[in-house]
Amino acid sequence: RAQALGEKWFGEGRGLSTFVSVQTGHGLGVGIVLNGVLFRGVRGETGELGHTCVVVDNGAPCRCGLRGCWETIATLRWLRSEAGARKLPNPSAMTAAGLSALAEDGSTKAAALLDAYADNLAVGLANLVVLLNPEKLILHGDVVGSGEDLRSMIEDKTRARVLPHLRDDVTVALSPLDQQAGILGAAGLVLSETFHLVT
Repeated sequence: RAQALGEKWFGEGRGLSTFVSVQTGHGLGVGIVLNGVLFRGVRGETGELGHTCVVVDNGAPCRCGLRGCWETIATLRWLRSEAGARKLPNPSAMTAAGLSALAEDGSTKAAALLDAYADNLAVGLANLVVLLNPEKLILHGDVVGSGEDLRSMIEDKTRARVLPHLRDDVTVALSPLDQQAGILGAAGLVLSETFHLVT
């Protein structure tokens, strides 16, 4: 949620009414800004979209205790497991950036895994689009290091998974602030409390 506030005040969310900020990597977390205000939920515990079910049949166990969560198919844990199964080099340290570099060097196995990773990320992003119709999906974390090719792939795959009348509105951006967004958002939250600003 602090990350979303950082984007609202200092980043890709400036001037937008409704957007989502998505952390990728070891887990999946989402901050939601609706009509200009950070959505907090009943007890301020929103954003655990990584634990929504996206695989019903034979969904893998998640670290949260549930099965088939978005995190089981779209985090570094999944990516590294798949990299090992596909015999890619140094799978235990694999990242989206490393995978992209292998694909650019001509590895068809890396390219196939990168495509699958993008598709798995798009599954959850498409759910957000159908539910909220945000002006922008702002990505942080692991995928940022991979650059434009992966961003474009994720955007295309997200568009392919939403209703036709929503496709033109799908915009996926990589956050230039990345991990600094949370720090900036936390600082902004203190200022907003001090000066009674709407967050």
